[in-house]
Amino acid sequence: MTISLTHKFQSAKADGADNSIVQPSDWNDNHELTLAASRLLGRASGTSGAVEEVALGSGLSFSGATLNADALAQTAGDLALAASKTTPVDADNVFLLDSAAANNPKKLSWSNIKATIKTYFDTLYATKTELGTKQNALGYTPVQQGTGVGQSTNTVKIGWSSAARLKVTVDNSDQGYVTFDGHVPRIVAGVGVGGIGGFGFFKNNSGSTVNHGTAVAGSAITYSATGATGGANPEGTWVACGTAPNGQVTVFQRTA
Repeated sequence: MTISLTHKFQSAKADGADNSIVQPSDWNDNHELTLAASRLLGRASGTSGAVEEVALGSGLSFSGATLNADALAQTAGDLALAASKTTPVDADNVFLLDSAAANNPKKLSWSNIKATIKTYFDTLYATKTELGTKQNALGYTPVQQGTGVGQSTNTVKIGWSSAARLKVTVDNSDQGYVTFDGHVPRIVAGVGVGGIGGFGFFKNNSGSTVNHGTAVAGSAITYSATGATGGANPEGTWVACGTAPNGQVTVFQRTA
């Protein structure tokens, strides 16, 4: 509707011949209001009085003869004036611009925000269920079992025995004690005379020459001295460490 501004009193007289003066029709005619561009009629002053030009505020614009309010600016203004809330609940909503829909304003629920964040972080971190299957931190650097050159996947178990020595089991098979430098003298002494691994000076009574590396039964040799005198026969199997014709002596090692 076009704004019409006329005098409250309308003259019923006809116009006269003198056009240089205000005629009754001029008095009765609509008055023309002139404004600057993009202005409204109103009164911004805090008291009553004459009509004033009022500038358009943020978020307002003209489209032809229509005054439009920018939804985004209006929403931003509403948010600025809204009260704060410390702890959101699932039914709460937040404001966003939808980049997939020409940046139109949209609302997003707090429950959907949480679900989206969870989905994202699940790709970066272990879930609670997965963490429940993990071993706690050891607090030290472990020794890796297997995977070495020529090694199988058998389970190797190392522990301190009741004999105060380190002992090894592979799967369920006892592998005995681990030998360290300090154990060697005691182990050698424990072999004793005639024990497996021990050495002796023996006379060859086999009837033929025995070369180094030849294994003979204890019944074919006798404890001896350098003079090739014979004594008792040892038990087990012995391997010559030297060459001894029949009736001569050399060093032998028991192997069984």
